[in-house]
Amino acid sequence: MTREEMRAFLGMILDKVRDHWCKGVFALDRKGRQVESTSREAVRWCLAGALRASMPIEYESEVWGALMATSLKMFPASEGKLVLINDSLGQAVVVEVVERTLQDFSD
Repeated sequence: MTREEMRAFLGMILDKVRDHWCKGVFALDRKGRQVESTSREAVRWCLAGALRASMPIEYESEVWGALMATSLKMFPASEGKLVLINDSLGQAVVVEVVERTLQDFSD
């Protein structure tokens, strides 16, 4: 994956978690019902759901790894568990993790 592709995918994730975040499930529809993160009905996503909805599956592990590395620097006790960070620390922290990861891939 190129740095440009990484930035693009992180940007898509950031848009979802900044403006349409949820916790406890991968994704929700307009009525607040749980749906698959890749469903056309999804309108809110947790960090993991946003990742799955933003890119082809072959890129997920590389982007997930970059997000984990950032979260470990920010919160060593989290052991890089992004779902735990999403559900326990909340939206502002999730946004910050994605923003810092995006910065790491900026020119």
